[in-house]
Amino acid sequence: MTEIEDPPAQLACSTCNSVVGWLWSARHKVWLAVTNPDPADRDLLRIHRCELFGQPKTWKHLKPVPPEVKRRGVRRARAVLAAQATKRTEKES
Repeated sequence: MTEIEDPPAQLACSTCNSVVGWLWSARHKVWLAVTNPDPADRDLLRIHRCELFGQPKTWKHLKPVPPEVKRRGVRRARAVLAAQATKRTEKES
């Protein structure tokens, strides 16, 4: 029996906001994003190539980040922005 990984959970392209489905390619051994360019023809599928950013050929699988790591990153970014704002106001006065 052949085992394949689960398809990605993304059901839409974040770049162009189009609905995508996933099909397993046995030839390439990867999941391919597919879309239906013509809603009148329900059986028509095309490989999704986003035209906004140069038609990517691969999808990057991102790992979920724990909430506490996100919070630390946001706090650090806010601290840097606050320090920059303080420097700017000190230079102006």
